[in-house]
Amino acid sequence: MKILQLKADQTTWSPYGSFRLGIRGRQPVIEEKIYLYGEGGSTLLLPNSTFSTEKTHWGGYGLFGFEFRATRQFGYYLELGTMGTGAKADKVPATPIYANGFTSSVGCRINF
Repeated sequence: MKILQLKADQTTWSPYGSFRLGIRGRQPVIEEKIYLYGEGGSTLLLPNSTFSTEKTHWGGYGLFGFEFRATRQFGYYLELGTMGTGAKADKVPATPIYANGFTSSVGCRINF
């Protein structure tokens, strides 16, 4: 994840870490091929020292997802949700927030 820093006439992108730990409940919809699920949990941020004085910051997230299983071991997914951390870039003028708002994710899963 990255955050945008504003400095006069200059823009700088700075990376930061984000880890999630949550609980998911899912339900097959069509013959063990399409699943619907919901997930919620905690988020741990590792802010970049260039824009924040904090070493870590906790928050929460929630999402709704769809998974299509092409085979028993392989599937594609789409997740839509929100994240709320209250994290602020306190070393940047106007202390903008980051890691808050709408989230989306797509990808594939390999199940063993």
